[in-house]
Amino acid sequence: FAGTILVMEVLGEPDWIKQRYLTTQMGDINFFVMAYWVLETISTVGYGDFAPKTTMSRFCTAACFLSGVIFFALETNTIADIWRMQTFGTGAYADRGRKHI
Repeated sequence: FAGTILVMEVLGEPDWIKQRYLTTQMGDINFFVMAYWVLETISTVGYGDFAPKTTMSRFCTAACFLSGVIFFALETNTIADIWRMQTFGTGAYADRGRKHI
């Protein structure tokens, strides 16, 4: 995945995306940039020292960390199911003082 992101960074922004940037005091932003930062914040990936600069590399990075979040959730569910199956039917014996026959 890192190689794909590097290639996307080297290729730069496509022309149809370059025209849609809005210049603000925070820098150039558009819908894709804002969606990337929202997804990165919600997924708690963090902001790190290196962040993708082009929209296409942001798409690839977002797909990577979203698939990681989904994988983590699925595996957590699997571990919980295994734990539940191990504890199923392992109650304690309670002597009620009655004879069986």
